[in-house]
Amino acid sequence: FFFWPLLLSESAAARARARRKATSASTMPRTQSVRPRDKWRATELAHYKGINDGPILLAADGIVFEVGSARRLYGPTGEYACMAGGDASRLLAKQRLEPESLAEAAVPLSLAERAVLQAWVLFLKRKYAVVGRLASPAEDAAMAAAEARREVYLERLEEMSVCEAEREALERSLSCPKGEVAAAQVGPNGEHA
Repeated sequence: FFFWPLLLSESAAARARARRKATSASTMPRTQSVRPRDKWRATELAHYKGINDGPILLAADGIVFEVGSARRLYGPTGEYACMAGGDASRLLAKQRLEPESLAEAAVPLSLAERAVLQAWVLFLKRKYAVVGRLASPAEDAAMAAAEARREVYLERLEEMSVCEAEREALERSLSCPKGEVAAAQVGPNGEHA
């Protein structure tokens, strides 16, 4: 008897959730999918803010989520747009929507803030696809160095292919017709060179 109103309200809430889910799934714009990868650099993440209906990524506690299905929240005009394209860990932990000052960011998260962050991570894992993890500062630096080495390698490879093409063109311009090749190999006194 005492629980009857509670059951009715739970049933009504379940029906309302089902209606919202059906409505939001049919009216939600289709978003581009993002290929998962092992690690994301912070600079790469910054390109995924949902501009021009592009994908939206955010990181929380080192995990990168694709949150484009909630474009109305995380998109450029959404109330959580400040979290898109970056590491939202501290914003989620502190339940803030504005960036911290440098002094505030230098202070480690409290135990309570870590607990809040973990609750957010659990929520995000249930709702959105995980597409990788955010590289640590050391990993990010190593990835940047590897990318710079790759760029140098590609530039040198391009220079070598240009040099090879120039060498081949020079050889073609210096080559003699077949009859002249035999005469060029015989020295002035008739001996073969």
